[in-house]
Amino acid sequence: MGSSSSLPVVKERELSCFVGTWNLGNKAPAHMNWIPIEEKHDIYVLGVQEAAFSKEGSKIDLFFEAMLGNIFDTNYVCLGYESLTPRTDSTFKQVNAFKDAVMKGTAKASGIRIVAFMKKSLAEMDHSIHVESYIQTCGRLQGASGNKGAVALVVHIDGARLAFVNNHLNAHMEQLERRIDDYEIISRRLHHAHDTFGDEKQKMTEQDDMEYSVEVMNKNDVVFWFGDVNMRLQPLEDLEQRKEMCDIVLGLIREKKFSELIKHDQLKKLQMRGIMLSGFEEGKIDFVPSFKFNAIKDGSGDGTEKSGLKRVQENPHVYDHQDNQHEKLNYNTKRVPSYCDRILWKKTEGVSIHCTKYTSHKFLQGSDHLPVYGTYKIKMRMLNGKKHQAVSGGFLKMHMTNVELNPHGSPSLLTTKEFKSAPISVTVFHKYSQHNLVLPANSNDDRVWVGDYILESTRSIAEAMAHPVLFLVRDYTKDDEDDVHLRYFGEGMLSLLNLTSRTVNIQLYQGGKPHGSLSAEVFFSVTI
Repeated sequence: MGSSSSLPVVKERELSCFVGTWNLGNKAPAHMNWIPIEEKHDIYVLGVQEAAFSKEGSKIDLFFEAMLGNIFDTNYVCLGYESLTPRTDSTFKQVNAFKDAVMKGTAKASGIRIVAFMKKSLAEMDHSIHVESYIQTCGRLQGASGNKGAVALVVHIDGARLAFVNNHLNAHMEQLERRIDDYEIISRRLHHAHDTFGDEKQKMTEQDDMEYSVEVMNKNDVVFWFGDVNMRLQPLEDLEQRKEMCDIVLGLIREKKFSELIKHDQLKKLQMRGIMLSGFEEGKIDFVPSFKFNAIKDGSGDGTEKSGLKRVQENPHVYDHQDNQHEKLNYNTKRVPSYCDRILWKKTEGVSIHCTKYTSHKFLQGSDHLPVYGTYKIKMRMLNGKKHQAVSGGFLKMHMTNVELNPHGSPSLLTTKEFKSAPISVTVFHKYSQHNLVLPANSNDDRVWVGDYILESTRSIAEAMAHPVLFLVRDYTKDDEDDVHLRYFGEGMLSLLNLTSRTVNIQLYQGGKPHGSLSAEVFFSVTI
Protein backbone atom coordinates (compact mmCIF):
# COMPACT_ATOMS: atom_id res chain seq x y z
CA MET A 1 0.00 0.00 0.00
CA GLY A 2 2.70 2.44 -0.92
CA SER A 3 5.88 3.33 0.89
CA SER A 4 5.96 2.23 4.51
CA SER A 5 8.09 5.32 5.26
CA SER A 6 4.96 7.45 4.88
CA LEU A 7 3.11 5.48 7.54
CA PRO A 8 3.15 5.99 11.31
CA VAL A 9 5.38 3.56 13.18
CA VAL A 10 3.49 0.79 14.96
CA LYS A 11 5.22 -1.35 17.58
CA GLU A 12 4.13 -4.35 19.61
CA ARG A 13 4.39 -3.45 23.28
CA GLU A 14 3.93 -5.44 26.45
CA LEU A 15 2.06 -4.11 29.47
CA SER A 16 1.96 -5.79 32.87
CA CYS A 17 -1.45 -5.34 34.45
CA PHE A 18 -3.01 -6.08 37.84
CA VAL A 19 -6.80 -6.48 38.11
CA GLY A 20 -8.39 -6.94 41.53
CA THR A 21 -11.91 -7.21 42.92
CA TRP A 22 -13.33 -7.20 46.45
CA ASN A 23 -16.88 -7.14 47.79
CA LEU A 24 -16.46 -5.16 51.01
CA GLY A 25 -19.80 -6.07 52.59
CA ASN A 26 -20.47 -2.35 53.20
CA LYS A 27 -17.67 -2.19 55.77
CA ALA A 28 -14.65 0.06 55.49
CA PRO A 29 -11.55 -2.11 54.97
CA ALA A 30 -8.78 -1.82 57.54
CA HIS A 31 -6.22 -1.75 54.75
CA MET A 32 -5.65 -2.69 51.11
CA ASN A 33 -2.20 -4.21 51.56
CA TRP A 34 -3.19 -7.34 49.65
CA ILE A 35 -2.51 -5.37 46.46
CA PRO A 36 1.04 -6.42 45.40
CA ILE A 37 2.56 -2.99 44.86
CA GLU A 38 6.03 -4.52 45.15
CA GLU A 39 5.48 -6.27 41.80
CA LYS A 40 5.47 -2.82 40.12
CA HIS A 41 2.96 -3.52 37.35
CA ASP A 42 2.46 -0.93 34.64
CA ILE A 43 -1.27 -0.66 35.37
CA TYR A 44 -3.29 -1.45 38.50
CA VAL A 45 -7.09 -1.65 38.27
CA LEU A 46 -9.21 -2.22 41.37
CA GLY A 47 -12.96 -2.75 41.53
CA VAL A 48 -15.01 -2.93 44.72
CA GLN A 49 -18.65 -3.76 45.38
CA GLU A 50 -20.84 -3.06 48.43
CA ALA A 51 -18.65 -0.10 49.34
CA ALA A 52 -21.57 1.98 50.63
CA PHE A 53 -20.40 2.18 54.23
CA SER A 54 -21.37 5.85 54.41
CA LYS A 55 -24.66 7.50 53.40
CA GLU A 56 -22.66 10.13 51.54
CA GLY A 57 -20.88 8.85 48.48
CA SER A 58 -18.41 11.74 48.58
CA LYS A 59 -17.10 10.54 51.94
CA ILE A 60 -16.45 7.08 50.53
CA ASP A 61 -14.67 8.60 47.54
CA LEU A 62 -12.42 10.60 49.85
CA PHE A 63 -11.80 7.50 51.96
CA PHE A 64 -10.58 5.49 48.96
CA GLU A 65 -8.57 8.39 47.65
CA ALA A 66 -6.72 8.63 50.96
CA MET A 67 -6.30 4.86 51.44
CA LEU A 68 -5.09 4.15 47.92
CA GLY A 69 -2.93 7.27 47.96
CA ASN A 70 -1.05 5.72 50.85
CA ILE A 71 -0.46 2.53 48.87
CA PHE A 72 0.54 3.97 45.52
CA ASP A 73 3.56 6.18 45.97
CA THR A 74 4.69 9.03 43.76
CA ASN A 75 5.80 6.53 41.13
CA TYR A 76 2.13 6.07 40.11
CA VAL A 77 -0.60 8.40 38.90
CA CYS A 78 -4.35 7.86 38.99
CA LEU A 79 -5.70 7.28 35.48
CA GLY A 80 -9.35 7.35 36.45
CA TYR A 81 -11.93 6.78 39.16
CA GLU A 82 -15.64 6.13 38.78
CA SER A 83 -18.58 5.13 40.95
CA LEU A 84 -22.27 4.83 40.34
CA THR A 85 -24.06 8.00 41.31
CA PRO A 86 -26.15 7.46 44.50
CA ARG A 87 -28.72 4.91 43.42
CA THR A 88 -29.98 2.70 46.23
CA ASP A 89 -32.77 4.48 48.11
CA SER A 90 -35.78 2.14 48.16
CA THR A 91 -38.09 4.82 49.65
CA PHE A 92 -38.73 6.37 46.24
CA LYS A 93 -41.74 5.08 44.33
CA GLN A 94 -41.66 7.39 41.29
CA VAL A 95 -38.91 7.51 38.68
CA ASN A 96 -38.81 11.30 38.33
CA ALA A 97 -38.63 11.90 42.08
CA PHE A 98 -35.77 9.45 42.37
CA LYS A 99 -33.88 10.94 39.43
CA ASP A 100 -34.22 14.38 41.00
CA ALA A 101 -32.70 13.04 44.23
CA VAL A 102 -29.83 11.48 42.29
CA MET A 103 -29.06 14.71 40.48
CA LYS A 104 -29.14 16.64 43.77
CA GLY A 105 -26.92 14.05 45.45
CA THR A 106 -29.45 13.30 48.19
CA ALA A 107 -30.14 9.64 47.33
CA LYS A 108 -28.17 6.99 49.19
CA ALA A 109 -24.66 6.08 48.06
CA SER A 110 -23.98 3.16 45.76
CA GLY A 111 -21.27 0.60 46.38
CA ILE A 112 -19.72 -0.16 42.96
CA ARG A 113 -16.45 1.65 42.32
CA ILE A 114 -13.43 1.36 40.04
CA VAL A 115 -10.03 3.03 40.04
CA ALA A 116 -6.96 2.66 37.81
CA PHE A 117 -3.33 3.65 38.39
CA MET A 118 -0.44 3.75 35.92
CA LYS A 119 3.31 4.06 36.37
CA LYS A 120 4.18 7.71 36.29
CA SER A 121 7.09 6.97 33.99
CA LEU A 122 4.67 5.56 31.39
CA ALA A 123 2.05 8.25 31.81
CA GLU A 124 4.61 11.01 31.34
CA MET A 125 6.43 9.43 28.40
CA ASP A 126 5.67 10.26 24.81
CA HIS A 127 2.33 8.44 24.90
CA SER A 128 -1.13 9.58 23.90
CA ILE A 129 -3.38 8.46 26.79
CA HIS A 130 -7.10 9.06 27.17
CA VAL A 131 -9.56 7.57 29.69
CA GLU A 132 -13.36 7.30 29.46
CA SER A 133 -15.79 6.40 32.27
CA TYR A 134 -18.99 4.36 31.91
CA ILE A 135 -21.84 3.28 34.22
CA GLN A 136 -25.04 1.20 34.17
CA THR A 137 -27.47 0.21 36.90
CA CYS A 138 -29.67 -2.90 37.07
CA GLY A 139 -32.71 -2.56 39.31
CA ARG A 140 -36.04 -0.93 40.05
CA LEU A 141 -37.59 2.28 38.69
CA GLN A 142 -36.90 1.41 35.07
CA GLY A 143 -33.33 0.47 35.91
CA ALA A 144 -32.48 3.87 37.42
CA SER A 145 -32.19 2.53 40.96
CA GLY A 146 -30.42 -0.47 42.42
CA ASN A 147 -27.14 -1.49 44.00
CA LYS A 148 -26.40 -3.88 41.14
CA GLY A 149 -24.83 -2.85 37.86
CA ALA A 150 -21.41 -1.87 36.57
CA VAL A 151 -18.82 0.89 36.34
CA ALA A 152 -16.10 0.86 33.72
CA LEU A 153 -12.95 2.64 32.63
CA VAL A 154 -11.72 2.50 29.03
CA VAL A 155 -8.03 3.35 28.64
CA HIS A 156 -6.74 4.46 25.24
CA ILE A 157 -2.97 4.19 24.85
CA ASP A 158 -1.54 5.19 21.46
CA GLY A 159 -4.48 3.71 19.57
CA ALA A 160 -4.80 0.56 21.70
CA ARG A 161 -7.98 0.25 23.79
CA LEU A 162 -8.39 -1.57 27.08
CA ALA A 163 -11.79 -1.71 28.82
CA PHE A 164 -12.15 -2.65 32.49
CA VAL A 165 -15.74 -3.42 33.57
CA ASN A 166 -16.36 -3.87 37.30
CA ASN A 167 -19.77 -5.42 37.89
CA HIS A 168 -22.04 -6.64 40.67
CA LEU A 169 -24.85 -8.99 39.60
CA ASN A 170 -27.91 -10.24 41.47
CA ALA A 171 -27.33 -12.63 44.36
CA HIS A 172 -28.59 -16.11 45.42
CA MET A 173 -28.30 -19.44 43.66
CA GLU A 174 -31.88 -19.45 42.40
CA GLN A 175 -31.55 -16.01 40.74
CA LEU A 176 -29.48 -17.24 37.80
CA GLU A 177 -31.91 -15.81 35.21
CA ARG A 178 -31.69 -12.39 36.84
CA ARG A 179 -27.91 -12.51 36.62
CA ILE A 180 -28.16 -13.36 32.93
CA ASP A 181 -30.53 -10.40 32.48
CA ASP A 182 -28.16 -8.12 34.42
CA TYR A 183 -25.30 -9.15 32.15
CA GLU A 184 -27.31 -8.39 29.02
CA ILE A 185 -28.48 -5.02 30.37
CA ILE A 186 -24.92 -3.99 31.22
CA SER A 187 -23.62 -5.21 27.85
CA ARG A 188 -26.26 -3.34 25.88
CA ARG A 189 -26.65 -0.16 27.93
CA LEU A 190 -23.28 0.68 29.47
CA HIS A 191 -23.01 4.41 28.81
CA HIS A 192 -20.84 7.44 29.50
CA ALA A 193 -20.81 8.44 33.16
CA HIS A 194 -21.76 12.04 32.37
CA ASP A 195 -24.95 10.66 30.76
CA THR A 196 -26.39 9.88 34.20
CA PHE A 197 -29.37 7.75 33.16
CA GLY A 198 -28.35 6.78 29.63
CA ASP A 199 -30.80 9.16 27.94
CA GLU A 200 -28.15 10.53 25.57
CA LYS A 201 -27.08 7.04 24.52
CA GLN A 202 -30.68 6.08 23.78
CA LYS A 203 -31.32 9.27 21.81
CA MET A 204 -28.14 9.00 19.74
CA THR A 205 -28.71 5.29 19.10
CA GLU A 206 -32.17 6.09 17.77
CA GLN A 207 -30.50 8.63 15.48
CA ASP A 208 -28.24 5.84 14.21
CA ASP A 209 -25.01 7.31 15.59
CA MET A 210 -22.66 4.32 15.39
CA GLU A 211 -20.42 5.58 18.19
CA TYR A 212 -23.38 5.17 20.52
CA SER A 213 -25.05 2.21 18.81
CA VAL A 214 -22.10 -0.17 19.12
CA GLU A 215 -21.77 -1.60 22.62
CA VAL A 216 -18.72 -0.73 24.72
CA MET A 217 -17.59 -4.35 24.93
CA ASN A 218 -17.61 -4.65 21.13
CA LYS A 219 -15.30 -1.75 20.29
CA ASN A 220 -12.21 -2.33 22.41
CA ASP A 221 -9.13 -4.47 21.78
CA VAL A 222 -9.20 -5.88 25.31
CA VAL A 223 -12.11 -6.19 27.74
CA PHE A 224 -11.67 -7.29 31.35
CA TRP A 225 -14.99 -8.24 32.96
CA PHE A 226 -14.57 -8.66 36.70
CA GLY A 227 -16.29 -8.23 40.05
CA ASP A 228 -18.91 -10.06 42.10
CA VAL A 229 -20.69 -11.97 39.35
CA ASN A 230 -22.49 -13.93 42.11
CA MET A 231 -22.29 -17.23 40.23
CA ARG A 232 -22.66 -20.26 42.47
CA LEU A 233 -21.34 -23.79 42.69
CA GLN A 234 -24.39 -25.98 42.08
CA PRO A 235 -23.54 -29.70 42.14
CA LEU A 236 -27.23 -30.74 42.34
CA GLU A 237 -30.24 -29.69 40.29
CA ASP A 238 -32.61 -29.55 43.27
CA LEU A 239 -32.08 -26.13 44.86
CA GLU A 240 -33.71 -27.35 48.07
CA GLN A 241 -30.78 -29.69 48.70
CA ARG A 242 -28.57 -26.96 50.08
CA LYS A 243 -27.04 -29.08 52.84
CA GLU A 244 -26.20 -31.88 50.43
CA MET A 245 -24.61 -29.38 48.02
CA CYS A 246 -22.58 -27.84 50.87
CA ASP A 247 -21.30 -31.28 51.85
CA ILE A 248 -20.20 -32.00 48.27
CA VAL A 249 -18.48 -28.64 47.85
CA LEU A 250 -16.82 -28.65 51.27
CA GLY A 251 -15.50 -32.15 50.65
CA LEU A 252 -13.89 -31.04 47.39
CA ILE A 253 -12.42 -27.97 49.12
CA ARG A 254 -10.92 -30.19 51.83
CA GLU A 255 -9.29 -32.37 49.17
CA LYS A 256 -8.27 -29.30 47.13
CA LYS A 257 -9.95 -30.71 44.03
CA PHE A 258 -10.48 -27.32 42.46
CA SER A 259 -10.84 -28.68 38.92
CA GLU A 260 -13.76 -30.81 40.16
CA LEU A 261 -15.29 -27.83 41.98
CA ILE A 262 -15.34 -25.68 38.87
CA LYS A 263 -17.33 -28.31 36.97
CA HIS A 264 -20.28 -27.29 39.16
CA ASP A 265 -19.85 -23.57 38.45
CA GLN A 266 -22.90 -21.83 36.98
CA LEU A 267 -20.79 -19.40 34.96
CA LYS A 268 -18.70 -22.07 33.24
CA LYS A 269 -21.88 -23.84 32.18
CA LEU A 270 -23.34 -20.63 30.77
CA GLN A 271 -20.12 -19.91 28.87
CA MET A 272 -20.22 -23.34 27.22
CA ARG A 273 -23.81 -22.68 26.12
CA GLY A 274 -22.93 -19.27 24.66
CA ILE A 275 -25.33 -17.49 27.02
CA MET A 276 -22.96 -15.39 29.09
CA LEU A 277 -19.34 -14.24 28.70
CA SER A 278 -18.86 -16.51 25.69
CA GLY A 279 -15.49 -15.81 24.10
CA PHE A 280 -14.02 -14.69 27.43
CA GLU A 281 -11.08 -16.47 29.02
CA GLU A 282 -10.19 -16.96 32.68
CA GLY A 283 -7.06 -17.94 34.56
CA LYS A 284 -6.81 -21.39 36.14
CA ILE A 285 -8.78 -21.57 39.38
CA ASP A 286 -6.68 -23.38 41.98
CA PHE A 287 -7.77 -21.47 45.07
CA VAL A 288 -10.66 -21.86 47.51
CA PRO A 289 -14.07 -20.30 46.77
CA SER A 290 -14.17 -16.64 47.80
CA PHE A 291 -17.70 -16.68 49.30
CA LYS A 292 -19.38 -17.01 51.83
CA PHE A 293 -16.96 -16.91 54.74
CA ASN A 294 -14.92 -14.87 57.19
CA ALA A 295 -11.16 -15.13 57.26
CA ILE A 296 -9.85 -15.47 60.83
CA LYS A 297 -6.18 -15.79 61.60
CA ASP A 298 -5.29 -18.74 63.75
CA GLY A 299 -3.31 -16.60 66.15
CA SER A 300 -1.77 -19.55 67.98
CA GLY A 301 1.73 -18.67 66.88
CA ASP A 302 2.91 -22.22 67.52
CA GLY A 303 4.13 -22.77 63.96
CA THR A 304 2.15 -26.00 63.66
CA GLU A 305 0.85 -26.86 60.20
CA LYS A 306 -2.88 -27.46 60.31
CA SER A 307 -5.21 -28.79 57.68
CA GLY A 308 -8.59 -30.43 57.37
CA LEU A 309 -12.26 -29.65 57.81
CA LYS A 310 -14.15 -29.59 61.10
CA ARG A 311 -17.61 -28.62 62.30
CA VAL A 312 -17.79 -25.60 64.61
CA GLN A 313 -20.01 -26.62 67.49
CA GLU A 314 -21.06 -23.09 68.47
CA ASN A 315 -22.68 -22.49 65.11
CA PRO A 316 -24.08 -25.43 63.11
CA HIS A 317 -23.98 -23.35 59.92
CA VAL A 318 -20.25 -22.66 59.98
CA TYR A 319 -17.41 -24.93 58.86
CA ASP A 320 -13.70 -24.30 59.35
CA HIS A 321 -11.32 -25.19 56.56
CA GLN A 322 -7.74 -24.87 57.80
CA ASP A 323 -4.79 -24.87 55.47
CA ASN A 324 -1.10 -25.13 56.25
CA GLN A 325 -0.71 -21.37 56.62
CA HIS A 326 -2.25 -21.26 60.13
CA GLU A 327 -5.44 -19.72 58.91
CA LYS A 328 -9.08 -20.59 59.49
CA LEU A 329 -11.48 -20.11 56.61
CA ASN A 330 -14.94 -20.11 58.16
CA TYR A 331 -17.55 -20.94 55.56
CA ASN A 332 -21.08 -20.03 56.53
CA THR A 333 -23.11 -22.80 54.94
CA LYS A 334 -26.33 -20.86 54.87
CA ARG A 335 -24.90 -20.38 51.38
CA VAL A 336 -23.02 -22.96 49.33
CA PRO A 337 -19.35 -21.84 49.11
CA SER A 338 -18.87 -20.42 45.63
CA TYR A 339 -16.57 -18.62 43.21
CA CYS A 340 -18.63 -15.42 43.18
CA ASP A 341 -15.67 -13.10 42.58
CA ARG A 342 -14.12 -13.49 39.13
CA ILE A 343 -11.87 -11.90 36.52
CA LEU A 344 -12.26 -12.76 32.83
CA TRP A 345 -10.99 -11.19 29.63
CA LYS A 346 -11.71 -11.04 25.91
CA LYS A 347 -9.32 -9.90 23.17
CA THR A 348 -9.40 -9.17 19.46
CA GLU A 349 -7.11 -10.12 16.58
CA GLY A 350 -3.44 -9.32 17.16
CA VAL A 351 -3.61 -9.20 20.97
CA SER A 352 -2.14 -11.79 23.33
CA ILE A 353 -2.84 -12.02 27.07
CA HIS A 354 -0.98 -14.29 29.49
CA CYS A 355 -2.32 -14.69 33.01
CA THR A 356 0.71 -14.94 35.33
CA LYS A 357 -1.26 -15.24 38.59
CA TYR A 358 -4.91 -15.75 39.59
CA THR A 359 -5.68 -16.12 43.25
CA SER A 360 -7.58 -14.96 46.32
CA HIS A 361 -6.16 -13.31 49.42
CA LYS A 362 -7.04 -15.16 52.63
CA PHE A 363 -5.59 -12.96 55.36
CA LEU A 364 -8.38 -10.42 55.75
CA GLN A 365 -11.40 -10.09 58.00
CA GLY A 366 -14.62 -8.13 57.83
CA SER A 367 -16.34 -9.07 54.59
CA ASP A 368 -17.97 -12.39 53.71
CA HIS A 369 -15.97 -12.27 50.46
CA LEU A 370 -12.25 -12.59 49.92
CA PRO A 371 -10.48 -10.26 47.49
CA VAL A 372 -9.54 -11.94 44.22
CA TYR A 373 -6.89 -10.68 41.83
CA GLY A 374 -5.01 -11.59 38.68
CA THR A 375 -1.83 -10.35 37.02
CA TYR A 376 -1.47 -10.29 33.25
CA LYS A 377 1.06 -9.66 30.49
CA ILE A 378 -0.69 -8.00 27.57
CA LYS A 379 0.99 -7.74 24.16
CA MET A 380 -0.67 -5.46 21.63
CA ARG A 381 0.15 -3.10 18.81
CA MET A 382 0.43 0.61 19.56
CA LEU A 383 1.37 3.70 17.62
CA ASN A 384 4.87 4.84 18.45
CA GLY A 385 3.85 7.55 20.90
CA LYS A 386 2.99 11.12 19.99
CA LYS A 387 5.76 11.07 17.39
CA HIS A 388 3.30 9.50 14.99
CA GLN A 389 1.57 12.89 14.70
CA ALA A 390 4.57 14.22 12.75
CA VAL A 391 4.31 11.69 9.93
CA SER A 392 3.63 13.09 6.46
CA GLY A 393 0.06 13.58 5.32
CA GLY A 394 -2.33 11.49 3.30
CA PHE A 395 -5.66 9.79 3.79
CA LEU A 396 -6.23 6.14 4.53
CA LYS A 397 -8.55 3.93 2.50
CA MET A 398 -9.71 0.48 3.56
CA HIS A 399 -10.84 -1.83 0.74
CA MET A 400 -13.02 -4.87 1.46
CA THR A 401 -14.17 -7.67 -0.80
CA ASN A 402 -15.72 -11.12 -0.42
CA VAL A 403 -17.44 -10.10 2.80
CA GLU A 404 -19.20 -13.12 4.30
CA LEU A 405 -21.52 -13.41 7.28
CA ASN A 406 -21.16 -16.72 9.11
CA PRO A 407 -23.81 -17.46 11.77
CA HIS A 408 -22.41 -20.85 12.77
CA GLY A 409 -21.94 -21.47 16.48
CA SER A 410 -24.34 -18.72 17.43
CA PRO A 411 -27.38 -19.38 19.66
CA SER A 412 -28.78 -16.02 18.60
CA LEU A 413 -31.32 -14.91 16.03
CA LEU A 414 -28.72 -15.47 13.32
CA THR A 415 -29.65 -19.15 13.14
CA THR A 416 -33.42 -18.71 13.16
CA LYS A 417 -35.83 -19.02 10.25
CA GLU A 418 -36.55 -15.29 10.69
CA PHE A 419 -32.92 -14.45 9.98
CA LYS A 420 -32.64 -16.76 6.97
CA SER A 421 -35.30 -14.81 5.07
CA ALA A 422 -34.36 -11.31 6.25
CA PRO A 423 -32.60 -8.70 4.08
CA ILE A 424 -29.38 -8.35 6.07
CA SER A 425 -27.06 -5.38 5.63
CA VAL A 426 -23.68 -4.54 7.12
CA THR A 427 -22.90 -0.98 8.17
CA VAL A 428 -19.18 -0.13 8.39
CA PHE A 429 -18.20 2.93 10.41
CA HIS A 430 -15.08 4.86 11.31
CA LYS A 431 -14.88 7.93 13.51
CA TYR A 432 -13.21 9.94 10.77
CA SER A 433 -14.92 8.60 7.66
CA GLN A 434 -17.04 11.09 5.78
CA HIS A 435 -19.86 8.59 5.33
CA ASN A 436 -20.78 5.20 6.72
CA LEU A 437 -20.22 2.36 4.29
CA VAL A 438 -23.44 0.36 3.95
CA LEU A 439 -23.31 -3.00 2.20
CA PRO A 440 -26.61 -3.55 0.35
CA ALA A 441 -29.36 -5.67 1.87
CA ASN A 442 -28.76 -9.33 1.11
CA SER A 443 -31.37 -12.09 1.43
CA ASN A 444 -29.32 -14.83 -0.24
CA ASP A 445 -28.64 -18.05 1.61
CA ASP A 446 -24.87 -17.57 1.60
CA ARG A 447 -24.84 -13.87 2.68
CA VAL A 448 -21.72 -12.96 0.69
CA TRP A 449 -20.95 -9.47 -0.65
CA VAL A 450 -18.43 -9.80 -3.50
CA GLY A 451 -18.01 -6.15 -4.57
CA ASP A 452 -15.10 -3.81 -3.78
CA TYR A 453 -16.24 -1.72 -0.80
CA ILE A 454 -14.16 1.28 0.25
CA LEU A 455 -14.12 3.26 3.49
CA GLU A 456 -12.05 6.45 3.34
CA SER A 457 -10.83 8.63 6.19
CA THR A 458 -11.03 12.41 6.09
CA ARG A 459 -8.26 12.93 8.68
CA SER A 460 -4.54 12.17 8.77
CA ILE A 461 -3.38 8.56 8.61
CA ALA A 462 -2.20 8.64 12.21
CA GLU A 463 -5.52 9.98 13.47
CA ALA A 464 -7.38 7.33 11.48
CA MET A 465 -5.21 4.49 12.75
CA ALA A 466 -5.88 5.49 16.37
CA HIS A 467 -9.55 4.45 16.02
CA PRO A 468 -11.03 1.07 15.04
CA VAL A 469 -13.41 0.30 12.22
CA LEU A 470 -16.79 -0.77 13.63
CA PHE A 471 -19.22 -3.24 12.03
CA LEU A 472 -22.94 -3.45 12.68
CA VAL A 473 -25.05 -6.24 11.13
CA ARG A 474 -28.70 -5.26 10.78
CA ASP A 475 -32.00 -6.41 9.33
CA TYR A 476 -33.74 -3.96 6.99
CA THR A 477 -37.11 -5.73 6.82
CA LYS A 478 -39.96 -3.34 5.95
CA ASP A 479 -43.45 -3.49 7.43
CA ASP A 480 -46.75 -3.26 5.55
CA GLU A 481 -46.41 0.53 5.43
CA ASP A 482 -42.97 0.27 3.85
CA ASP A 483 -41.22 1.49 7.03
CA VAL A 484 -37.95 -0.12 8.05
CA HIS A 485 -37.67 -1.41 11.62
CA LEU A 486 -34.01 -2.06 12.25
CA ARG A 487 -33.01 -5.12 14.24
CA TYR A 488 -29.43 -5.61 15.31
CA PHE A 489 -27.82 -9.00 14.64
CA GLY A 490 -24.26 -8.43 15.81
CA GLU A 491 -21.36 -6.01 16.20
CA GLY A 492 -17.59 -6.17 15.94
CA MET A 493 -14.43 -4.14 15.39
CA LEU A 494 -11.21 -4.15 13.39
CA SER A 495 -8.11 -2.36 14.63
CA LEU A 496 -6.26 -0.23 12.08
CA LEU A 497 -2.92 -0.76 13.81
CA ASN A 498 -2.27 -3.58 11.33
CA LEU A 499 -2.40 -2.38 7.73
CA THR A 500 -1.25 -5.60 6.07
CA SER A 501 -3.39 -7.12 3.33
CA ARG A 502 -5.10 -10.20 4.73
CA THR A 503 -8.30 -12.08 5.40
CA VAL A 504 -9.87 -10.92 8.66
CA ASN A 505 -12.38 -12.76 10.79
CA ILE A 506 -14.38 -10.42 13.01
CA GLN A 507 -16.28 -11.97 15.91
CA LEU A 508 -19.78 -10.55 16.31
CA TYR A 509 -21.55 -10.03 19.62
CA GLN A 510 -24.81 -8.44 20.71
CA GLY A 511 -26.00 -8.04 24.27
CA GLY A 512 -22.94 -9.96 25.41
CA LYS A 513 -23.84 -13.04 23.35
CA PRO A 514 -22.02 -14.42 20.27
CA HIS A 515 -23.69 -13.71 16.93
CA GLY A 516 -21.39 -15.48 14.51
CA SER A 517 -18.58 -13.80 12.59
CA LEU A 518 -17.89 -11.60 9.60
CA SER A 519 -14.97 -12.43 7.31
CA ALA A 520 -13.51 -10.29 4.54
CA GLU A 521 -10.43 -9.77 2.42
CA VAL A 522 -8.99 -6.35 3.25
CA PHE A 523 -6.20 -4.18 1.87
CA PHE A 524 -5.28 -0.56 2.43
CA SER A 525 -4.15 2.35 0.31
CA VAL A 526 -3.17 5.97 0.87
CA THR A 527 -4.31 8.96 -1.15
CA ILE A 528 -2.48 12.29 -1.05
